Amino acid sequence: MIDEHNLWPMSEGAFAHLGAENFAYIRPVEVENVRYFVLMSAQGQELVVAGSYEAALAAAYERDLTVVRLN
Repeated sequence: MIDEHNLWPMSEGAFAHLGAENFAYIRPVEVENVRYFVLMSAQGQELVVAGSYEAALAAAYERDLTVVRLN
């Protein structure tokens, strides 16, 4: 059993080693003064670049991924 109290806050590196293929996170990025949102796998792979947080979230749901927050 995983003790939830010891998981958070979790770094991106620790999250990648969790082995959670069904989890992802959304990272905001700015390119030439335009903000995008990148859906990232738990292993750090870029999956989708979207124009809004909601679009990135929808892409995660289409892929049956659970989006979590990283601190």
